[in-house]
Amino acid sequence: FGPPWDPSVGRIVLEGVPLAALLAQVANVLDATGAGALPLAEDSKVPPMLVEQWVRLRLEGGGQPPAAIADVIGQRLERLPAEAHRLLHAAAILGYAADAATIAQVADIKDPEPGFELLEARGFVRFRGPTVSFPSALMRVILEAGVPAEAARNLHRRAVEVLPESQPIEVLAHHHARAGDPVIAVTWLERAAARAELRGDPARAVDLYRTALDMARRDLLQTSADDASGMVLYFAYRLGESLTQAGEPEHASAMLAEALALGLGGAEEKARLLKALAEASLARSRYAEAEKAARDGLQIAIAAGRGRTAASLHRVLAELHAKRGEFSAAVAELQGGIQLLASGEDSFD
Repeated sequence: FGPPWDPSVGRIVLEGVPLAALLAQVANVLDATGAGALPLAEDSKVPPMLVEQWVRLRLEGGGQPPAAIADVIGQRLERLPAEAHRLLHAAAILGYAADAATIAQVADIKDPEPGFELLEARGFVRFRGPTVSFPSALMRVILEAGVPAEAARNLHRRAVEVLPESQPIEVLAHHHARAGDPVIAVTWLERAAARAELRGDPARAVDLYRTALDMARRDLLQTSADDASGMVLYFAYRLGESLTQAGEPEHASAMLAEALALGLGGAEEKARLLKALAEASLARSRYAEAEKAARDGLQIAIAAGRGRTAASLHRVLAELHAKRGEFSAAVAELQGGIQLLASGEDSFD
């Protein structure tokens, strides 16, 4: 939704409500007889959502409204019964909209109707048939951010148990990661991406590998998981390959160069990244760059005793020579790769 937008699309800029106009309309509800009664300067413009939250807070028996919308919502939450509060937290971690029965299961509430009725009456949620949604995306974001860390982990664990496997793989992986199981999360994403590649859907594979890489960067590097940095580089390599196959070698080259610049991982990870970078450069017809990346990767792989990785780099070099019309050199590269595979020097892959 970011700019630039299609020029044919109309654009409306919404501004806040002038404080004077606000006081004229809702002063009796807010018990505000002058600008000084509210936590804003006299010339302020107030977002409509903040006005709504101020009014709801006062109608619910709250005191002087804070200036920040998150603080207003926080004060309103304090006035909710425990079960309604838990239902709201469960709904927030499940997303903008979710099935009411699923929310109740995740919250572990046996009789959710009174809580849902209260939440709807107070404007926290809306119902459309069996689906519960939030009045705005911002409301959900604020509510999710306010869930205590341990409570959030427990709710995500419940979500993993409750949600059917027919849910999108990214959704299940997200809950696994937030439940404190990022290794399981990225493993699920990798399997789904591999299936997408097998059925000839490189765009879907790109999306899944990108999600896995983002998750590995965000979650794995913050844990004590074995070889966390190696997993980050592995998903960078797989994403690079998928981007090239999906016809986006420029994006692949930029992302792989960034991954190499991190300086993480060992010889195997670096050799694989260089192989993917060589393939991306080859797809862009940048033969000199492709050859340099492939030669550097080949040198690293051979020095580390990684025969199969080295063989795959020989294949890339063979393709490069063939594109240049250097067929004898291409055959020589293929023969070098075959010899490495025949030697069985390593068990990688």
